[in-house]
Amino acid sequence: MFSRQLLRSTRAANGARFVSTSAITTKASDLASKTVYWSKVTAELAKEVYKKEGFAPPSVAEFQKVYESLYKDALKFALDPKAAVKYAKTIFNSLDKKTSITYGSYLVQILGLFSLGEIVGRRQLVGYPSFGPKEHHH
Repeated sequence: MFSRQLLRSTRAANGARFVSTSAITTKASDLASKTVYWSKVTAELAKEVYKKEGFAPPSVAEFQKVYESLYKDALKFALDPKAAVKYAKTIFNSLDKKTSITYGSYLVQILGLFSLGEIVGRRQLVGYPSFGPKEHHH
């Protein structure tokens, strides 16, 4: 009698293990298919933006020109920090309304995407989920 009960409980435990493993693989498969779907959607959206904005990859000469200029400016500003402040003021004062609106909209888009990523990562709108033991307040 004891051996029959042991055998039944072993079978039940194995069945429970199979069910939980099956659920995990099903969830992983669903997550993988959703990831593939949304990556394809994102790629298509990026392709449309690329075409509409008329983007093109830079040439080697353009890369070289930009990075040489950045290096020279960084070296100049490292040697004379007051020149960096003066340059920043000049750039800020030379912005017109259209450019300010354009860069402002880029900033809003970047902040929105960052916030969306934070919400997705936390899996809730505000705060972080608590996975630890619950505290009891009296």
